[in-house]
Amino acid sequence: MLTAARRLADCRCCGRGVTLGARALVLLRGSTSASPFRSLLRRRATSDATIPVEVAFQVLGTSDDGTVCAEAVSSDRGAVPSDGLLSVVMTARDVEEYVGEAVSSVLDQSYRDLELVVVDDGSADGTAGVLAELASHDPRVRLLRADGVGPGAARNLALREVGGELLTFVDGDDVVPQGAFAALVGALGSQDADIAVGDVVRLHDHGLGPSPAHERSVRRRHERTHIDAVPDLVYDSTAWNKVYRRRLWTDHRLHFTEGAMYEDIAVVLEAHVRASAVTILGEVTYHWRWRRDSSSITQLKGQEQNLRDRVRALDHSLHLTENHPELRAALLAKIRRFDLLLYAYHAEVARDRSYRKLYRAAVRQFVPVRDAVLAPDLAVEDRLAYLAVHAGAFSVIQPMRRLVRSSRDGISSTRGTVRRAVGHGRANLRRARRRPG
Repeated sequence: MLTAARRLADCRCCGRGVTLGARALVLLRGSTSASPFRSLLRRRATSDATIPVEVAFQVLGTSDDGTVCAEAVSSDRGAVPSDGLLSVVMTARDVEEYVGEAVSSVLDQSYRDLELVVVDDGSADGTAGVLAELASHDPRVRLLRADGVGPGAARNLALREVGGELLTFVDGDDVVPQGAFAALVGALGSQDADIAVGDVVRLHDHGLGPSPAHERSVRRRHERTHIDAVPDLVYDSTAWNKVYRRRLWTDHRLHFTEGAMYEDIAVVLEAHVRASAVTILGEVTYHWRWRRDSSSITQLKGQEQNLRDRVRALDHSLHLTENHPELRAALLAKIRRFDLLLYAYHAEVARDRSYRKLYRAAVRQFVPVRDAVLAPDLAVEDRLAYLAVHAGAFSVIQPMRRLVRSSRDGISSTRGTVRRAVGHGRANLRRARRRPG
């Protein structure tokens, strides 16, 4: 901390001199002081200026003799008051094209009291170079390296390094819209909740589009609620559209699944269950990118390992709801209506019998014939799809679904088929009940 006026010449970061006011407070990099003036740490060239005590400021760098170069952050820059240091965990692997935008969207937030811990998980492209350049301009950025351990292990690595009272996650190819962190942190504090949740939209090359799962779960505003009261939150299974109190993670030893895709499905559900209260903003706080090259995990559903990891994540999630019967019912309905149907097309066109075998086993586990016939939450075409999978008739899944959806005439013309299929399923159930044992 500097308390005496000093002119700093030949600064390495900006090459210009700065005059500090006699009572100026300069917080050095990494400070966790309780002072209301945390260093905001973002490089910006400055001309000669006097910095009064009433303002926070950005530390730009140090000269060779260790003195500090800083500039004032005036109120007209849109900074919002701090409610605690926000630790932002970002994982990045082979996202050279997108990671610059992702990092900038974090650092340009109006909520400036943050640290960005980025894990480069063994990128083979220019991701590491882009991150190194960005980190050289902003000391709030801290880089960690991993050797292709996967997103779950990479996030767990970062969690061991963060120091904030608040916590959030961002993927290295996504974008955080301006004001999102301020809105989430503000809601967390005003509602005394453990999690603040925002809505999500998909980011395409041509613009923004809906994210169906988030539309269902977090589009409406709820203040200080819980997943037991809003069971549709089972659809909110992504880590990154939220700000958490970090104590929720440390007190309950929450961690991501390692060595698998869909590493956040189970831990996010557990966070919801463990939270004392959750606040849902009802406004968009995250832009989830849809990649042109279809290389993101959610765009690789035709891979057997992708399906296998999804099923394991769903099975783990069900175990977490054993003492919450209503929540368990909501989760099973979500699996029937959403998760498994995402893979129906890929099961139909799969050339590898092992993919179809795995999908059929998952349907038998989560959607037995009884549920395919009687579950009230399934659309007609989805009932038919599941009955076809049970029968091993994969080739008719999509044609039947398209026919039912095509038009009112199409729906009318298939009603007899539907009735016969449902009737056949019910007859099988009755025969099964009559069998001894």
